[in-house]
Amino acid sequence: MVVAAECTDQDRLLATAGAKPHSCLMSGNQAAKVKPPKLGMMTELARNDFLDIQIKKGLMEPSCKEDESILSLHASRNPEDRLYFWQLYDLMGRDPVFSFVTNFYERVFDDSEAPWFRDIFTALASKKYHIFMQTTMYLDCFGSGPLYSGGEQRMNVHHEMTRAKEIMTKAGAERWMHHMRLALKDETPRLNEIDPRIRGTINEFLTYFMSKYAGTFKFEDADINFGS
Repeated sequence: MVVAAECTDQDRLLATAGAKPHSCLMSGNQAAKVKPPKLGMMTELARNDFLDIQIKKGLMEPSCKEDESILSLHASRNPEDRLYFWQLYDLMGRDPVFSFVTNFYERVFDDSEAPWFRDIFTALASKKYHIFMQTTMYLDCFGSGPLYSGGEQRMNVHHEMTRAKEIMTKAGAERWMHHMRLALKDETPRLNEIDPRIRGTINEFLTYFMSKYAGTFKFEDADINFGS
C-alpha cells in the first residue's frame, strides 16, 4: 500500500491527476487510446521480481524470463492470452487507474469506522496528493513511463520513515484491502468494458505488492489475497 509522505517538487505535477475519469474508455472490447508504453522507474524491477516469485512457486517456467510476449509492455489483444500488470497501461491508459485510486481515497478519507486508519492519511498529506502519488506509482509499474521518481527506494522510505509505518500492520493492511476491494468492485464494470482480464491482473498486482509488505512488516497472517 502506498501512503504519501510529505510533499515534494512533484506537487507541480498534480494537475495531471485532474483527468476526467474514464474519458479514454472505448465501447465494447476496444482498447483505450494511449501513448506507446515505456519502462518506468519501477516497471523492470517489479516485473523481474514478480516473475522470480512465480518461478520459485512453480507457477511459471524459468524460460518465461526470455519470452518476449511475457516481457513485452504491449498487451496481447487475444482475450485467451495472459495479461501481466506491466502491460496494463498499454491496454487501458491512465484514466481508469486514476478513477479506482480516487474511489479508494474517497473511502479512506470518509472512514468514520476506523479513524485510527483514516487519520494517518489525513496527517500525512491531502487527499489530492495521495491520489496523485498512488496513481503515478501504479502507472509507473503498469508501463506508462517514468512517473514515480525515486522508484522503490522512495516508496520504502515513505513506509518506513514516516507515520505511514503505524498502519503497516495486520489491522492496517486489512483495512486498506477492505477499501480497495470496494473501490475495485465499483470500477469493475468499466474495466470489463475495456478487457475482462484487467480486474484479475490488478488483483494479481496488488496481491504481489501486499505480500512483499507483509514479509517486510511482519503481517503475514493478514488477509491480503485479492483472489484471481
